[in-house]
Amino acid sequence: MVPAFLKALLLLALGSSFGYADTFNYGDRDGNLFLDLSISEAESNRREWGLVEPWTSDYISALEENRYGDAIWARYQMFGDTSNGTFLEYPQWTVREAIEEDAIGYRLHARDNWKYAMTVYANSSKDIQSDILDLMFDVNRRSYYRLFRDQYRLHKRFQQSEHVLPNCDCWKTAQDEVDSVLELK
Repeated sequence: MVPAFLKALLLLALGSSFGYADTFNYGDRDGNLFLDLSISEAESNRREWGLVEPWTSDYISALEENRYGDAIWARYQMFGDTSNGTFLEYPQWTVREAIEEDAIGYRLHARDNWKYAMTVYANSSKDIQSDILDLMFDVNRRSYYRLFRDQYRLHKRFQQSEHVLPNCDCWKTAQDEVDSVLELK
């Protein structure tokens, strides 16, 4: 889907040690929605994760200061596959839309973790990206019917963004594919 998503899956598959003690257990992949890297993991800056600045430092400082909206915003961008709030590979897909889609998925399918996260995020302090937590609390207030409808809408929007590449001569790309198939015959 999105390279950051694939990197997150790699992170989940590899696992790591959780030697950092926080009140909110960052890095507990089953319990803290959106904030799956601990401060110590982000500081370790493992090469295979490809973490980039300034997002990694923003993520760490936001966690240390309990600014969870800022931490979530930085988390979605610290793998280096975004620019100006959009994904490089899918320029029509914004980071905010990705966060909303994930929030809806968590609310529908990880209800206990979602409830816990909402209690923690309610204690966030002075976020610069306060709209991210506003989005979370909005998702929390939505009816299940609306959640499923919004999930479908966002999924369709992402599918549309997959077919839009910057500076792409789609006609030429399609013709090249047809030509390569004809050469094989």
